[in-house]
Amino acid sequence: GLAREPGTLARLQEGELINARWAMLGSAGMIAPELTGQGNWIDAANWAFEGGKPTYLGIEVPFDLTTILVCEFLAFLAMETVRMPPPLGLSPIDEPERRLYPGIWDPAGLSDDPAEFEDYKIKELNNGRLAMLGFLGMIVQYYATGTGPIQNCADHAADAFGNNIFTNLG
Repeated sequence: GLAREPGTLARLQEGELINARWAMLGSAGMIAPELTGQGNWIDAANWAFEGGKPTYLGIEVPFDLTTILVCEFLAFLAMETVRMPPPLGLSPIDEPERRLYPGIWDPAGLSDDPAEFEDYKIKELNNGRLAMLGFLGMIVQYYATGTGPIQNCADHAADAFGNNIFTNLG
């Protein structure tokens, strides 16, 4: 199989969890523009291609695309440096669990009870797996219908037999 060696299994599990977290954030990011009345998620970045100005919730952002990309790159670099083991990162090499659950921020005290924390880890992974499928589904849905997820739900609720997967296949 893919994970005959323990090191490979650990690397694949780490990748799955990190991708699951990004998918949960990405799915929320795909829904948020429509919920706030800013259009659908695919149109949110049109300013970068059309030469317009970036906006955040209708307010113009005073930065150009290059500045935004450099800031994002530096933020990701900082996050990954904290998470990765030496020589490139700061996380202890003998504590792979700490790379996944660094414990830097836990204001609700969710990790105080070890048994409950293990349950939360499983719930996080399961929700992340659903988010990965949901993310893919929202991408396919947009290219099939040309509208975002909230509008598609509203259309389906208004006419379930006229707006569904079968009517969009043809």
